[in-house]
Amino acid sequence: MRKFYLVLALLFFVLAKENTLACNGVQGEKKSCQAVHRRLLSSESEKISTKKLRGTTIFRNRTNDNNSYKVVLLTNKGKVPLNPNTSYTGKNNQKIITQRISSFVTNPANDSLKIQQEDKWWGFAGVISLAIAVFPSLKSVLDKFA
Repeated sequence: MRKFYLVLALLFFVLAKENTLACNGVQGEKKSCQAVHRRLLSSESEKISTKKLRGTTIFRNRTNDNNSYKVVLLTNKGKVPLNPNTSYTGKNNQKIITQRISSFVTNPANDSLKIQQEDKWWGFAGVISLAIAVFPSLKSVLDKFA
């Protein structure tokens, strides 16, 4: 059973991710964005010119009676989810994010934008799973010294 919780903890740690969309550009110059997905041991980034950014949309994931939403960037290369692993129950927050991105792209006066979405709860679930897996071994070692 401990192996199961160790594997589960590893899976949760792999899924824990911080997602950032950072955009900048001085008025009159070319604006660009960088989507960064940071994991525990790795990081992926994709640079997106605002000229290649065709817009944003909200993807709805319907399961049973529940809806969850995620922001998706529409580029000339296809769709880039802002947060690939997680969908959120609040559509209003996702709408605000799409409006902020659209405003940055279309308004020359906006010179920077930073949006962060974190999946901390995956890491928290990993810590709990790891504790469940390690506790019996740790308890037996501590009992020897007591």
